[in-house]
Amino acid sequence: MNYLAHAFLSPPEPCILAGNLAGDSVRRIKLDAMPPEFREGLVLHERIDSATDAHPAFKDLRRGIAGAGLPYAGALADLFIDYALASQWEKFSGQPFSLFKDRVYSVLEEERHLIEGFGFTAMVLVREDWFESYRTLPGMRIAFFRLDRKTRRPLPVDSIMAYLSSNNLQVRDAGRTVLLSVAAKVGCKLPHY
Repeated sequence: MNYLAHAFLSPPEPCILAGNLAGDSVRRIKLDAMPPEFREGLVLHERIDSATDAHPAFKDLRRGIAGAGLPYAGALADLFIDYALASQWEKFSGQPFSLFKDRVYSVLEEERHLIEGFGFTAMVLVREDWFESYRTLPGMRIAFFRLDRKTRRPLPVDSIMAYLSSNNLQVRDAGRTVLLSVAAKVGCKLPHY
């Protein structure tokens, strides 16, 4: 899962949420100086990643991406999960999407002092409104170009978009299946399930 799904599965406490979102930057963060709630967020991040990576539907999604000859199948599958969540938001949450993302973005700005290893990414995430881009296929094209900036090999964005478009229903179903399962494993209560 990528940033949106991590935020969605996180408790609302700002410090836990910040730790959960900064989980992939943990090597750059001085853990000793962090509050216990922040460390709790890091642990939650690991639990979410482990449950996601072990889920059969996620493995199938990753295999399908790789089988289509697309690179970075794991990273693409993570983004596909965020797309599945954002594009079907009303099925998962009773809170309007705009309120949710505004709250998360506020936490990232307010807790910036805690997330120095993740601070730059957090600022770009907010400034470029990454969560909103996950809601639509044109927005996902933008997300894939963002990912391309971080990869060693160029991403075949047109091929990725063709794959996502032709497998849209399967991607959304797999995302829903994975999200529901991981939510149950980490104790996140979803209002519509």
